[in-house]
Amino acid sequence: MNDIATEAATCTIPACIATPEIAEPLPLCFAHVLEVVSHAMPQVIRTAASALPQPPSAVRMLPVSCKKLLAANSHDPAVYFIRNGDRVKIGTTQNLRRRTAALSLRPENVLLTVYGGADVERQLHDRFRDLRVGNTEWFRYDAPLTEFIRIRSETPADQSNAASEAADGVDPRRDLVFSVVSQAGSAGIGPEAVVRKIAKHYPDVTPPHAATIGRWLSTDPRVSKPGYGRYAVAVSSV
Repeated sequence: MNDIATEAATCTIPACIATPEIAEPLPLCFAHVLEVVSHAMPQVIRTAASALPQPPSAVRMLPVSCKKLLAANSHDPAVYFIRNGDRVKIGTTQNLRRRTAALSLRPENVLLTVYGGADVERQLHDRFRDLRVGNTEWFRYDAPLTEFIRIRSETPADQSNAASEAADGVDPRRDLVFSVVSQAGSAGIGPEAVVRKIAKHYPDVTPPHAATIGRWLSTDPRVSKPGYGRYAVAVSSV
């Protein structure tokens, strides 16, 4: 704090007789400055967070093949929409086949799966809160939920190659991983660091497992290993 002269003899807060430490916009003593900051800081943090780079639209709530997940013993976190009569459960799992069986439902009851874990699940619960059945993960199978599922379940004929690959089970997060590695420079970056960067800068994207990232990068001809456990993109590939 700066010791700035002020015309007020005391802090502007009623009943406070301490000497002001600031002059503008209001004369406040150090204790009351801290109190104001403690109330204002959460809002400042939220505002700053809203200005952070947002994930590419191609990887936000992007559908992933239900068939692929149901065939796997385990997989990266995914949010599933599974129907039972006139209700749909929105939940998250790393073993869709086991979760479907636990609900005593059939694979064909799974209407949609999208990339994401608990954070994406919470966003979707909030998005469709008007359709929520009590304090459960079940929602009425009604608009706008039906429209959300329909749009992401359809694959238009003129869709791009990248989107078509995603429908076939190619993980679109590979491009995001490659982008993070390319930004790391010639020194390279390790899979765990890639996970942290994705979590920090792309909060709507569930980072792939470090082992998955390592497998992707090890088989990518554009990527080299400048050191043990580190990956870099060749200059000619950037």
